[in-house]
Amino acid sequence: MVMFIVIGAAVLAIVAVVSLVSFSRLWDVREEEWEAHFLTNEAALYAKAEKFDQAIEVYTEAIEADPSNARSYYYLGKVYATQGMPGESKEMMDRAIALNPSYAPFANLTLGVAMAGAGDYERAAAFFSAALAADPELGLAAYNLGLSLANLGRNEEAERAFSRAEFLCKDDTGTQAGIARAYVSLGRPERGLSQAERVLGVDPANVDALYAAASALESLGRDADALAYYERLLRYMPQSSEMRQKVLNLRARGAGNGR
Repeated sequence: MVMFIVIGAAVLAIVAVVSLVSFSRLWDVREEEWEAHFLTNEAALYAKAEKFDQAIEVYTEAIEADPSNARSYYYLGKVYATQGMPGESKEMMDRAIALNPSYAPFANLTLGVAMAGAGDYERAAAFFSAALAADPELGLAAYNLGLSLANLGRNEEAERAFSRAEFLCKDDTGTQAGIARAYVSLGRPERGLSQAERVLGVDPANVDALYAAASALESLGRDADALAYYERLLRYMPQSSEMRQKVLNLRARGAGNGR
């Protein structure tokens, strides 16, 4: 199963810019802003250590110190999302966006992932679409939108979303490999194979791309080629019972004869 992805480092980089207080206005910073700033940083440490109850408590203190601090709402919303609390997450994200609209792309992306994790693909697709409306260049929103649409059986729309993600995430081999697997799942093995081979040309050890290529070749009836990919996968994943069974099944069908 392909996993829904939320970007982490990029969000931190973007939001860090928002959080910095310009030296040109140091004298104009309210005491409440400073307190919220430091409390939010403290809460982030709890969240990083996966001490989520403490993180929620301190983010809430930051909001109480300065209710106009969009950053605190946003990060509290992220914690709620990771804890399977989409309603609470949406409330915080809505407040963050109202205070600072630049949070809209990643807030909606986060909410989409939370909804997809809960199996609500209709709402997930709506949030991913909202993320793309806020930032048409957000490739991960397009990728996750494709996954949600595929889960809803809306395959043509899903393929269009994956095509968009393929273009927007051209330098992200992880996402590109996920797209390759998605094409195979959508019944497009030729396209999945082509996509997987492009990834493997850059990253020969990418297990998702190897799996996509193997699955595509097996779907196309090219058992000997599929076996070669599954054998490569087994070298990278020696504990995988699934890969071992794939290899055994193809060998039993005579795929390895004559090699």
